Amino acid sequence: NATLQQISKRIPRTMEDLLEINGIS
Repeated sequence: NATLQQISKRIPRTMEDLLEINGIS
């Protein structure tokens, strides 16, 4: 998905941070 790629390039840590926060919580 081009959209996901663009978002990942703009905010590469957003998804990872959310996953980490959800995993830690």
